[in-house]
Amino acid sequence: MNLEWNRKHSIALILILLIALIVGLYGYSQFIHTDQAQVNQLKKEIAIQREVINNANENQEALNEANERSKKLHSQLPIATSVDTLLLELEAIEGTSNVNLLNINTGEARTLPENYPSLQSADFQIGFSADSYVNMEKFIRALNDAKQLLEITQLEYTQASEGEGIEATVTISAFESAPQQEMKQSAE
Repeated sequence: MNLEWNRKHSIALILILLIALIVGLYGYSQFIHTDQAQVNQLKKEIAIQREVINNANENQEALNEANERSKKLHSQLPIATSVDTLLLELEAIEGTSNVNLLNINTGEARTLPENYPSLQSADFQIGFSADSYVNMEKFIRALNDAKQLLEITQLEYTQASEGEGIEATVTISAFESAPQQEMKQSAE
C-alpha cells in the first residue's frame, strides 16, 4: 500500500493544524489567561488584607498601651475611701523631707463631672513647718510624686525673716474610685 501525498492531504493537514491552533488559543484565553487575571486580583486582595492586618495590629498595640496606662492610673487610685493610706503616706513624706505636719483638715468627697463618674475627689488642707525652703520643696515634690493620685491645688507659705523656718499650707485633692457597692453586689 502506497500512500501518495496529494493536495487533499495537504489541505486536511493545514485545516487540522489551524483547528488545533484555534483550540489552543481559545483554551489559553479561557483558562490560563483568566486564571492569571484571577491570580493578579487575589494578589491585590492579599496585599489589601495584609495592610488591614497591619493596621489592626497597630490598633491592638495602641489599645494595649492605653490599657496599660489605664491600669497604671487605676493602681494609683484607692478602691475605697482610704484616709488612713493617705495619712501613712503623708507621715512617710514628713520623715523624708524633714518637715513637721501641724494639721490636716479634710473636706467632703465629691464626685467628679459626668466625664469621670467613677471617680471621687476629696480635698485636704495640710499645714506644715519646714526649716528651709529646700525642705519645703522636698515635701511638695514628694507629694507630687506620691503613689496615690494627688493634685496640688493651692500652696501658701510665710517666712518671718531670713534664716527662720517656713510655715506653709498646701491644699491637695486626692482622687479615688467612687464606692461601687452596686458593682460589688452584682459581682457576687
